Amino acid sequence: MNIDVSYTFPVSMAAFVCIFITTVTLCLVKKHTKEIRLNTSSFLSAWQFALSKRALMGAGIMPVISIAVFYAFVVHVRLSLGRWPVFNETFTSGWLRFHHALAEYLSLGLMASLYATGIMTLLSFAFKSLRFLSFSCLIHMVFVGLSLGSFLLAPHPFLNWLFD
Repeated sequence: MNIDVSYTFPVSMAAFVCIFITTVTLCLVKKHTKEIRLNTSSFLSAWQFALSKRALMGAGIMPVISIAVFYAFVVHVRLSLGRWPVFNETFTSGWLRFHHALAEYLSLGLMASLYATGIMTLLSFAFKSLRFLSFSCLIHMVFVGLSLGSFLLAPHPFLNWLFD
């Protein structure tokens, strides 16, 4: 059984960069001015989570960038080839291969950031001094789910080629 390890280093680097950017932006987010206080219902009725504009932007920056790069890749493929790619077709253009790798590594790094964000969420629930991160981490997880789900809105022939 041959295992292709050529993707190991780029994927791990993309995952590290996504986790680093997500962690840094979420840690820089403290309670700032113009907060929106969210009162939760029955389960967490005593808690109030602060969500500032900076926290919302920090939680959603990587998923939004990933969506933009993916759909730019979809448009790039369509305009370069003049058609949708067919089964088992490889790209000859260096820019298409680069764009494909970039979109792939960003989405894999985004999925890997879920692990770090999950650990950070558990730590923020465990330690009172990190409690301000919990809601931002949960918002990041929602944004990641929405961004990965939005990938499925690409045209069917493209998705058929991509997932083959």
